[in-house]
Amino acid sequence: MIEAIIISPNFAGKTSLARARLVNKALKEEIAAIHAWTAKCYTPEEWEKKKGQNV
Repeated sequence: MIEAIIISPNFAGKTSLARARLVNKALKEEIAAIHAWTAKCYTPEEWEKKKGQNV
C-alpha cells in the first residue's frame, strides 16, 4: 500500500475526483505497477491548514 500526499496549485477549484484524475493521468505508468495506491491531493493553502492541525 502506497499513500502519497500531493500538493499543487493546479488543484484549486477542483473536486477531489478531478484532482485524483489529474494525478492518475500524470502517473499512469507508475500507478499501473502499484497494487494499492491512495493519493491525498491538496492545494498549498489547504496543506498549510492541514499541517496546522497536526495531520
